[in-house]
Amino acid sequence: MKTKLDQNHCLQRFNTAASTYDDHAIVSREVLRRLLERLDYMRIEPTVIVDLGARTGMSTQMLSEKYPGAKLIAIEPAYSMGQKIVEQNKVQILTSPLTHLPLISQSADLVIAHFAMHWLNDIPQFFAEIRRILKPEGILLFTTLGPDTFSEVRAAWQQVDNHLHVHEFIDMHDVGDMLLAAELRDPVMDMEKLVVNYRDIQQFYADMRGQGITNVAENRQQGLTTPRQLSRFERAFQTDQGFPVTYEILYGHAWGAQVLSQEGEVAVPLSIVTGLSKAST
Repeated sequence: MKTKLDQNHCLQRFNTAASTYDDHAIVSREVLRRLLERLDYMRIEPTVIVDLGARTGMSTQMLSEKYPGAKLIAIEPAYSMGQKIVEQNKVQILTSPLTHLPLISQSADLVIAHFAMHWLNDIPQFFAEIRRILKPEGILLFTTLGPDTFSEVRAAWQQVDNHLHVHEFIDMHDVGDMLLAAELRDPVMDMEKLVVNYRDIQQFYADMRGQGITNVAENRQQGLTTPRQLSRFERAFQTDQGFPVTYEILYGHAWGAQVLSQEGEVAVPLSIVTGLSKAST
């Protein structure tokens, strides 16, 4: 079961990390590159692109280079993060919760949500909002973290105490079920694992803090971690090769909701029939 998060504390952490995020988001940048590569295999020419959870604008910048003629709308809940986005022609920056988007219905040709949804509590509402703003022939592409993410960190802390230190992430099949429940069409999910091996524990701490990745669970332990506990964690975490950290990356895409004609027949846009994707289940 996915961990319920303290949304206010989550925003505080991201606002604090706005000035350091770009220097430490190495995995996020690489996964984003792999996500956007999938657009090369899809026959779409978006005029309006919505970038959900844009953070400091890494994804917005890549999208503007890929589709220079499109209008870009970047939505970032953390105000300080959004302010780091470089102002560009046709880029609109909005501060808003991702579960209540300030956009009109069926206005987006392409929605990108990179590493955004695992910070939310109400993922079905998130998908419902995407369904609302997405045109019938539009497409959603997203990434999120799967259950094996930070498995080494979780296991090490379990040797120290019984408190929750690492969030529980949602399973790929549950995400697929939510896409279907939201009536987004032809959902496709796949997964890969990346392992980052830190030689220095301090660099691991710096990368997590620098991105605002901390424990923001509602039921997290409120007291401070003692030096003795931290030392036990580090000894349990360390291997002969260093400090390995696994990221289980879930990739997904789905098309906009079906539209019924006046006769009650389903209208399927030609662009969807001819669209191609290299992703597989």
